[in-house]
Amino acid sequence: MRIEFPYPNLSMDIPDTSLMGVFSLPTPPHSEPEEQVIRRAIANPIGTKVLTELAAGKKSVLIVCDDVSRPTPAYKIVPILLEELRRAGVPDEGIEFMMALGTHRPMTPEEISDKIGPDAARYPAYNHEWDNPSALELLGTTEEGIEVWINQRVARAELVIGVGAIMPIDICGFSGGGKILIPGCCGEITNGDMHWQRVDVDSRTIVGKRDNPVRASIDALARKAGLDFIVNVIIDLEGYIHHCVAGDLIDAHRDGCRQALALHQVHIPHLADIVVCDAHPFDIEFW
Repeated sequence: MRIEFPYPNLSMDIPDTSLMGVFSLPTPPHSEPEEQVIRRAIANPIGTKVLTELAAGKKSVLIVCDDVSRPTPAYKIVPILLEELRRAGVPDEGIEFMMALGTHRPMTPEEISDKIGPDAARYPAYNHEWDNPSALELLGTTEEGIEVWINQRVARAELVIGVGAIMPIDICGFSGGGKILIPGCCGEITNGDMHWQRVDVDSRTIVGKRDNPVRASIDALARKAGLDFIVNVIIDLEGYIHHCVAGDLIDAHRDGCRQALALHQVHIPHLADIVVCDAHPFDIEFW
């Protein structure tokens, strides 16, 4: 049987006698409007005060969004965040956006606009400059001795909000949470140290498991870097938002991972649960 993957020129032949089956992710129905899902999460944060309380009296707020390589529909989240910030009295001139590139290429103005939505034209939006020492600031070290180099705009903002999506990945179990800053907005040294935490760690202790050594390092680094509030969505293969969590970078993320696992996990007969590690459409084949 020839297996076609939804990527350019990617296919392979598997003998029929060796193919156990083709297993697809579940496709749950759209149960409620996406805006309602997002608003409910922001109004009921996990592990923090509500956003209007956190933002009250703040003159500088930085909204950090993941980059073009991630499927997060930030443009559906940003207008609701801006409403909350205005309700809290944050002046428009005090709101900025940062694109969490990690070590990826800079996003174009068009890509930033597509990611953030129409509000991108009203507020300053910056690409993270991971390779520019003058754009970084050393905040100190973690208990493990890792230097925390972070984008200066992150370090100097009075309130930092991270916007992303939660799905299973190999490097640290799940995307989302503190990853918006580490590695999203940190320096190369901090980024490298975080990734080295993955060396010699068995994948069976990482994939589909929220609490693991690599995630613990990310949590500590992101906390040190000043991530105050997250809004993370759980989307299906078509990009529809089924769930959303908001609040503390650990408590809210942990709850979101439980919901993401239910949406991104397939069950293979006679085998342990297998977790899909991407938010783009594809099936899993075993042979």
